[in-house]
Amino acid sequence: MAQWRFRLGTAWSGDLWGSASWIRGTLDEGDGVEWEIPYVADRKLKLGLTLRYRDILSITPQWLMVGDTTNGRKRPPAAALQIPADCGRAMTAPERCTTDGYSIVNLHVGWHKLLDGRATLWLDVYNLFDKRYYAAHGSASRTFWDMPQQPRSWMASFEYRF
Repeated sequence: MAQWRFRLGTAWSGDLWGSASWIRGTLDEGDGVEWEIPYVADRKLKLGLTLRYRDILSITPQWLMVGDTTNGRKRPPAAALQIPADCGRAMTAPERCTTDGYSIVNLHVGWHKLLDGRATLWLDVYNLFDKRYYAAHGSASRTFWDMPQQPRSWMASFEYRF
């Protein structure tokens, strides 16, 4: 994880930040064979930039990248279900079936010091570009392979300090 704080003239300041993780491992499920750890993405990256204008306005775009994620499956689904391209066959240890990785952008905007400095108005937009992506899910032959995740959504909130 890294962070860099900077100033842009007298009115603007900012933080550039990021974090990265990588994991690699196996798990013995009691059958004496080591399999990839289920429901774990082997790599994740988060980058963001927070810009502030005189403690009145803050703007934070955030980029999140999650790599392919193993799920609990070792065999392709029943024929009636759609078969993902990366699991059309029975897997051999240590491989498991996987769900494709994804990359999304979120945006957070805050207007501060409203109502005599006691209030803040926030606007949060998640999945800004409305990307369709999925999370690894299920291990039985008749459950979701990939769980659809939420499309673009937004939330406005108002904070008032008494």
